[in-house]
Amino acid sequence: MYWDPPKEEQHVWKHIDPVPPTHETSDRIYESHVGMAHEGGGVFNYRPYADEILPRIKEAGYNVV
Repeated sequence: MYWDPPKEEQHVWKHIDPVPPTHETSDRIYESHVGMAHEGGGVFNYRPYADEILPRIKEAGYNVV
């Protein structure tokens, strides 16, 4: 069954469609865990993580960690 209301009962949009976010304006989220980011044995701490891993995440285009 197809419903086709009269013109006076049809919905009238009050707002324009929102502009979809672009790559430059939207968050690109990368989930990372400092203690698990190390490829070698042992547990990473923040300083090596900040020096070695964060630049790679930024270079990949992520803007939220």
